[in-house]
Amino acid sequence: MKKLLSICLLSGLVLLFSCTKSNNVDNTSSSVPGSPVVLTGSVAPNFQINLKWTDSSSNESGFHIERKSGSGAYSVIGSVGPNVTTYLDATTVANTTYTYRVNAFNNAGNSINYTNEVTLNPSNASDSLTVILSRDTVENNGWDMVAIRVINAQGTDVTSSSTLYLNSGVYSNALSSSTYYPSAVGSYTISATKSTTTSNKAPLTVKTTSASAFTHKIIVEDYTSIYCGYCPRETYALDNYTKTHPKCAWVAVHCTGLGPDKYAFRYCSNMESTYGISGYPSTIINRRANWQEDTTSLNSETAKWTGVGLSLNSSLSGTTISGTASVKFNFTTNKPLKIVVAIVESGLLASQDNYYSPSGGATPYLYNGQNPIPNFDEKFCLRTTSTDVFGDSIPVSATTKSNVYSLPFSFSTSGVNANGAAYTLNPANCRIIAYVLDGSTAKWSSSKGVLNVQYAAVGATQPFD
Repeated sequence: MKKLLSICLLSGLVLLFSCTKSNNVDNTSSSVPGSPVVLTGSVAPNFQINLKWTDSSSNESGFHIERKSGSGAYSVIGSVGPNVTTYLDATTVANTTYTYRVNAFNNAGNSINYTNEVTLNPSNASDSLTVILSRDTVENNGWDMVAIRVINAQGTDVTSSSTLYLNSGVYSNALSSSTYYPSAVGSYTISATKSTTTSNKAPLTVKTTSASAFTHKIIVEDYTSIYCGYCPRETYALDNYTKTHPKCAWVAVHCTGLGPDKYAFRYCSNMESTYGISGYPSTIINRRANWQEDTTSLNSETAKWTGVGLSLNSSLSGTTISGTASVKFNFTTNKPLKIVVAIVESGLLASQDNYYSPSGGATPYLYNGQNPIPNFDEKFCLRTTSTDVFGDSIPVSATTKSNVYSLPFSFSTSGVNANGAAYTLNPANCRIIAYVLDGSTAKWSSSKGVLNVQYAAVGATQPFD
């Protein structure tokens, strides 16, 4: 009886432990996964095909993607892991019809059903359009831009044959260019049409102009001559202003219109012709506007926003002054920009005609009424440039926000003036000046002129400021 009881107890324990072990089994793969549903497809660039479906199970190990060409048989072309519901078929070719289906799988087997079938021929989707913007956020500062591209299903750029639209709310305006410069702050979309096909609407945000990261300096070019009796008036005004306003860079362009000025810049006649100089003194602000000898206009110019900064460094070795002018951009643009690097020199003495004197008859008397003024310091005379006097082009590829474009420069301390006479610079009295200007035209009346200016003594380093 005891032996029978022991056997029964032992059997019960075995059964108990067997039942406990059975209750801890993972049933995840005890049944096949549910079938995926709602398969859709679309043509991607380069004849590729995007697939998307809906996952209807919680126990799949992944999904098999099957494809057939034309009326051929299905074969598995790829697999993805659990919870993944997209697939890009990059093995397709043009002029071929493909049909797809998807099922789920785990270690218990495949789902009972496939998704619906989807048939696509990438060659028949040539009219599908996608708008791509170079940036989705720009500033309304007159220089910032966004480049627009339109791509069809084959990945071909069809921008030039598409019509572009700027959309705001219910309003839509056709754009005349694939480069858009905003004119108002707001939220927009850009779309395209080609024949009867319409693209996506790419979002674009236009923000207000941010505070400039750079000090705005201006250049005032004073066309003058030692034979100009009225020029001391302009010289006197600019000398007094620039002494207390370091944001204004004064450049005296001596010319030969009244005689063989020994400090005449070699290319002064080219500049006179371009900027319409017909008499002296004539002064141009930022190569954009005539100066009316008032301080208000100078103050107004320096207070304006600028989107570029400049830095300078240089050194003197023997008879060569060399260095680097660098430009940093606070916008992205494809508008042409140019840079000028020049040397101006002070301490150049001359006998200066002065009509603001008893003998000249003009008032008020200036420089003690002397006529001529002996040993007059012809300050900041333009002597030479290492670039074209109207600027060397800055590559459009460089004019992107936060980028720095650097231009090496080199000057000889000897040169020739407009009269063909040789001169030698005194580097201790020289200043290097660099400025960035609108490169669309040299003619100041139709130009945005100079964007910013930097200057430094020879041998000095002037960082971005």
